[in-house]
Amino acid sequence: MFRRIEASLEPLAGHPEARESDRWKSLVLASCDFPGALDRLTDLYPCGEARHGTSLEDMSREQLMTLGLVNAMTATWPGLDHVTMARDYLENQDAQIPTGVEWLVSCAIRILLLSGDPNAAACAAAARQRLGGQNPIGWRARLTSLHAVCALLDGDVQGGVEWGEQALRMMQPRRWAHRIGEPLATVVLGNLALGRIGAAVHHLRTTPSALMDESSYSLWYRHGFGHFCLGTGDPRGAVTRFMSCGRSMAEWGMALEHLFPWRLAAAAGYQMLGEQDIAVHLVDAALQARGDEIRARAMQTTDSVGVVFGGAREAILTTLERFSSSPDFFLILRRLQTEPLDFGRGDYATVTVLERRPVAFLSTLTDSELKVATLAGRGKQNKMIARDLSITISTVEQHLTHVYKKLGIGNRKELRLIMG
Repeated sequence: MFRRIEASLEPLAGHPEARESDRWKSLVLASCDFPGALDRLTDLYPCGEARHGTSLEDMSREQLMTLGLVNAMTATWPGLDHVTMARDYLENQDAQIPTGVEWLVSCAIRILLLSGDPNAAACAAAARQRLGGQNPIGWRARLTSLHAVCALLDGDVQGGVEWGEQALRMMQPRRWAHRIGEPLATVVLGNLALGRIGAAVHHLRTTPSALMDESSYSLWYRHGFGHFCLGTGDPRGAVTRFMSCGRSMAEWGMALEHLFPWRLAAAAGYQMLGEQDIAVHLVDAALQARGDEIRARAMQTTDSVGVVFGGAREAILTTLERFSSSPDFFLILRRLQTEPLDFGRGDYATVTVLERRPVAFLSTLTDSELKVATLAGRGKQNKMIARDLSITISTVEQHLTHVYKKLGIGNRKELRLIMG
């Protein structure tokens, strides 16, 4: 697909006036969907070179927004403040979204999401509320999906699952095509964090489009599937998917490790496999990007840069080992990747979603249901559970039916994964 995009870009590249055409903007957006074409696009579009007629001052809002999305992915043009541009555009939209500009709204929200802007979730929620029946169902589904993933990454796990599943219900998988990777990953990660293993498995049974492997949306899917593997005891499967994320981002020239912290995620998988040397190498590579922070810490203390670096490495490795099986591990990794390192403690990531919301998915069970679920999770059969709790086998079966329904699972194997 990206070869076709590259071939379509070439004839328009030498004509600055063509870059205001709908076709050019569509090709830029298609390049963001299929990043194999991004290198060629940025070569053809050297912003700031007057001889190409591409100075930022001369560009329309639509042209700037499409380039802003490219910049959010690749950090190619330092002079283009895509975050402020996207935020200003969304803040000035206070009425129902007219038909035909949904792509601009989507583009602006995606810029904030990819840039790690804290306003992304609020902007996505506001945009979704301004949608009406006149907006095409496809755009309503895509904006709902954006709202879901923004909410999930903002810590609203329940909202992320609710809106992600709503987005998936709005269109058949074939209509989602390669973009289905985003809502699928959202509901898989969210259901995993809520302990609903069965619901996560259900969504993973959806067969994505064959084109998805070439698309940037495959990063979401591989990221979500990798965390599912970690949470269900398949570290080798997790490592395979996280490392493939890293290879694709390197190949595509995408600067998105704050969204997809593949090195730290893969390091957790390698620790579980007992391959500590590889885990250390990956953590060191992730820390090298934070050299300024580490040097600043060294200047504040009597420690050398090497000592501070080693302390940060040990703190992260300890955190990965401690939390790699946590249902909300993807949010812990996000904190590790984006928040300042707390060099004063070796467990600076211990304030997790589960500690703010202690095992919320089990709190829906009654005391009796929890007792039955605990024994069943340990492998006991219904007859043994009935004897241990002095209840009838029929009562055990009723409790298990309620447990399965509340936790979104379908059998004892999935219950054992949850109850640990």
